[in-house]
Amino acid sequence: MKILDPLHEKSFRENGYFIIENFFSTNQIEELYTYYKSWGFQENPELTSSIKRSSYEDSSKISNHLNSYFSGALNRYFQEYQIGSGVFIMKGSGESSVSSLHQDCNVVDERKYVSVTIWCPLIDVDEQNGCLQVIPGSHKWFSVIRSFNTPSYFVDFELVAERLRALPMKKGSVAVFSHSLIHGSKPNYSNTYRPVASFSLTSANAKPIHYILNKNKFQVCIADEDFFFNKSPKLFAGETDIGVTIIDEFECKDEHLFTKDLVLKALKENPL
Repeated sequence: MKILDPLHEKSFRENGYFIIENFFSTNQIEELYTYYKSWGFQENPELTSSIKRSSYEDSSKISNHLNSYFSGALNRYFQEYQIGSGVFIMKGSGESSVSSLHQDCNVVDERKYVSVTIWCPLIDVDEQNGCLQVIPGSHKWFSVIRSFNTPSYFVDFELVAERLRALPMKKGSVAVFSHSLIHGSKPNYSNTYRPVASFSLTSANAKPIHYILNKNKFQVCIADEDFFFNKSPKLFAGETDIGVTIIDEFECKDEHLFTKDLVLKALKENPL
């Protein structure tokens, strides 16, 4: 995947993210917000997504619509890419709406390919309503395996308070960040639901994969749309035999896991 703007590319390489302002016009983002509202998702106080609130068929419709809607604008900023599954992420109000600091799941072999999240708020976001928070440069700290059924440490905001960077954004802008960047969002303290359109972007020739921890081994499976919308909930529920195509497997080692000790070591080795 090639990032066309040199300043964007430099920020991504050094910090693990960049912002594209005015990615959509006012009319375009209002159209997207209207499409989101047409689904009538019931509000709740927690962080949730359209995948959890929709059937497989409806999730696929939403993904196809988002991918089509974004594709024209993406060509102004990227080359040699492919679009992954799209979702709406909905953030409620109050303490239970927090998204603790974490890394996103691997969706490609990160030793060979690049993968990012495209994160597009449908309303203005700031620290009051739970804008994105990132730790710049954390995408370079270590290489671990992240999956739906892998034990993973969620970083305490206070532990990294001096390193956190809040990313307030106007609707119509997008944040582009590496799946290995540590990120999250604090609670939404406003009275307004905070919807976001999000999907992954990967290198054009990368095979979409997911890692399944099965006993003491990682199994590498093909992660197509059916996997994310239909089979991944089974992994969350603790199943491992979910009817996917396994293309490789290897032993799980301590170095593969995202732990507090790994974070503490990285903080010492990467002083401010």
